[in-house]
Amino acid sequence: VYGLRLIAEFIHAVRLFHDAHPEFSFRIDQYGEFRKSDRSLIESLGLTDLFQIHEKVPYDECIERMKEADGVLLFDTILPDHQIQPYLPSKILEYSLLKKQVLAVSTKTSPAYRICKESDAIACVYDRKDILQGLEELLIKKKPSVVRYAQTNAEAVEPLRKKIAESLKK
Repeated sequence: VYGLRLIAEFIHAVRLFHDAHPEFSFRIDQYGEFRKSDRSLIESLGLTDLFQIHEKVPYDECIERMKEADGVLLFDTILPDHQIQPYLPSKILEYSLLKKQVLAVSTKTSPAYRICKESDAIACVYDRKDILQGLEELLIKKKPSVVRYAQTNAEAVEPLRKKIAESLKK
């Protein structure tokens, strides 16, 4: 979790999920960079047993760990004020190729959000109640949530293509 990836709302949603479903056992493994503020929030909410923070691993090992996982999380860049979000997390392609169950935390202006929605994968906006609903769909209701990247990429980037085309006219 790095750069513009915000996860505090996700962490709060995990607390809400755990309170609502204490009988449900799960663990979130994070590999690589992790903000101290997020780690502090996990500790203050009493979630240290649910989050396992690991050092960065080589790419091949990362793929193996993703293959072994029951599901994967996609944290998108969260921009303020509903701006068109031009970034596409590279992990979305890997998740699609691995055919993993995905829970995406994104914005409605993001290509990743549109790709997930077009694929019927679970995409949540950066809001703890929406993320809680996504967690319940994925973990409790077992809603299939696989990203079909190749089928939807052209449609997903269309708003950004239009914005760039408009700016070139100026």
